[in-house]
Amino acid sequence: MSETRKELKALSDDRLDELFDCHAQHTQVGTLYYLDEIRYRELSEATNRMNRFTNQIWWFTFVSTIAAIIAAVAAIVPIFHH
Repeated sequence: MSETRKELKALSDDRLDELFDCHAQHTQVGTLYYLDEIRYRELSEATNRMNRFTNQIWWFTFVSTIAAIIAAVAAIVPIFHH
């Protein structure tokens, strides 16, 4: 018998790992099992790359904003010093 969806969501990661390991000893797997793991790893790597890319975009935007502010100040200051 398996857990309900609610029970499954309530399990801690450690408990879920224990249950998986216990059931894995008595389960036959096919190629789909390995394809699922490959897809999971590929998706995880893609997610990590996207997070790094998003972080780089954030920093680029931050630096560009600072540069724009400096350029605006550099353009306005001479106008008021005359």
